[in-house]
Amino acid sequence: MKGRRLFTSALWLVLLGALLSGCNIPPVAERDSAIVARVEQVYLEADGFFSRLLDTPPEQRDFAAFEERYRAIERHLRGLVFMNKARERGPEAIKMAENALDIWTRQQNDFDQRYQTERSLSDRIIELNRLNLSDALLAIVRTEKARPKS
Repeated sequence: MKGRRLFTSALWLVLLGALLSGCNIPPVAERDSAIVARVEQVYLEADGFFSRLLDTPPEQRDFAAFEERYRAIERHLRGLVFMNKARERGPEAIKMAENALDIWTRQQNDFDQRYQTERSLSDRIIELNRLNLSDALLAIVRTEKARPKS
């Protein structure tokens, strides 16, 4: 019992010392519904893109035929990174948006290279790419929704 009281007293002293020393804990950014809406929009566009790609026969999955939609989704992801930076969402939010963009651009490069060598892109690779991007976008939405409401 005496040890517990000593521990509690020491903890209070440490906390008081931190407060008096000017220890500054940055506030958590508030929830931003515009970011959630943007992520949901990107997800729906990307999911539609992957569906269209899967509906196309493998021998007709030429990167050039899909490049315009690919670039549009990339612009949306770049916009998401910009929104996170502009609104000072914190380094973790910026990093997650940059990660989603990185996944997307790596997929684009992979798509282009595979088409150049194999003249096709397998359904398995498309589904894997869809899952990877979906996971990255879902992490952003869950993190944003975990933030306190304004």
